[in-house]
Amino acid sequence: MTELFLKILNMSVAASYIGAAVMIARLFLKKAPRWVPCVLWAMVAIRLVCPFSLESALSLIPSAETFPEEIIYSETPEIHTGIDALNSTVNPIISETLSPQREEGPSPVERICHIASVVWCAGVVLMLAYGVYSYVRVRIKVREAVPEGDRIYVCEGVESPFILGIVRPRIFLPVSLSGEAREYVIAHERAHLARLDHLWKPFGFLLLSLHWFNPLMWLSYILLSRDIEAACDEKVIKRLGEDAKAPYATALIDSASARRLISACPLAFGETGVRGRVRSVLSYKKPAFWIILVSLLLCTAVAVLFLTDPKDPDVPKQESVSQLQGLTLEIKKIETSQPDPYITVLWKNDSGEDIVYGEDFYIFSKVNGAWENMRIEENYVWNSIGHYLTPGQQAEKRYYLNGIIMTEAGKYRFETDCFIEGAPDEKYKATVEFELEQGIAPIGVHTLDPVELVYDAPMFSFVQTPDNAPEYMLVNGMTL
Repeated sequence: MTELFLKILNMSVAASYIGAAVMIARLFLKKAPRWVPCVLWAMVAIRLVCPFSLESALSLIPSAETFPEEIIYSETPEIHTGIDALNSTVNPIISETLSPQREEGPSPVERICHIASVVWCAGVVLMLAYGVYSYVRVRIKVREAVPEGDRIYVCEGVESPFILGIVRPRIFLPVSLSGEAREYVIAHERAHLARLDHLWKPFGFLLLSLHWFNPLMWLSYILLSRDIEAACDEKVIKRLGEDAKAPYATALIDSASARRLISACPLAFGETGVRGRVRSVLSYKKPAFWIILVSLLLCTAVAVLFLTDPKDPDVPKQESVSQLQGLTLEIKKIETSQPDPYITVLWKNDSGEDIVYGEDFYIFSKVNGAWENMRIEENYVWNSIGHYLTPGQQAEKRYYLNGIIMTEAGKYRFETDCFIEGAPDEKYKATVEFELEQGIAPIGVHTLDPVELVYDAPMFSFVQTPDNAPEYMLVNGMTL
């Protein structure tokens, strides 16, 4: 459930960007055909439904995965907003306060995500329950409706016209509606049926139920309902002619009173936003060809910019190989910033054994067909700290690249050792080969031979000789 919630959360964040773009685009589409905003809202729906997309260098989505699934298991949990300023501000706080501790059991991030997923699931159930309840309530209200043929029903229990039903949609009219207004209203409702709007609104409500926690999606749903109505009004006026604008607007006003019951039912397609629709109907003019052309270009631009994911330069092409069957490594990120470049590796344990691994690792580069060690120190020794990985568990580990030469583009291999808990003498090598499109800037390492280090203060003082002086690695951007 937690993994599903994170997927929904990431899709909701990505859809928020295109949702905001559509809201801005609507301001410039006053003279465009009314079906154009509906096409744009369909793109928002695609973002809310699809967990993946094509990558493009033109994408304006900062990040396709703001909350990575690995955040649950990572030793240094981070969000990937795609906005460097926000990442550098928020991630240190997250890593400091929510880093997991083995003795505590589930990590703080895992507990938070679990609680959030339960709350999200409860909200989805309540939204769907409300939809079913309101639908049943309206069905009871119209059970005495009298059929007039061709899917039209007249009912004394309703005050405004609406469409109800998904598989077999029906048009329900109040008894009081008659004359010319009745014909205009029927024409409007048939336009809804022709456009399959009776399917789009329940589908939109279903998406809203899944993304109920996102205020931008509530606003999007409201604006979608208004744009669908405006598109139907335009369709009717185009068919009946401009002479029908005034009487059609009057029919809208007459049928708009006392519509509370239908407005409260997300599965009944009633009338919304009548005041704005009347103004739109009265001011309607057939759009010029260049306006239609610009509208289509705008839709294409929105699709290219917001229906594609940004290319991730931090994740290279890679292939994992391990001596222990079921154990795989995956590079999630390569941070090349100075002075502390690092590589983030995701450990996946499907071996059925408890795995122990440490801090030690090597980076090899393929030079003239042979693998060459890129670590500056020839005899690398590390007092390794043990990290445990139970069967079926995943964990992210950050390995700092100070002291490793990766200045050239090409093929590299990350290699480390692990063993099965209880059998430390039998080591297994785990590797992942990857390819860098560009190298990491060289890291300067300088060796200083101390003669005497003295620290003197009123309360504390000490002297260290070259034999017992501590050793420090100084890299670019650091001074002693």
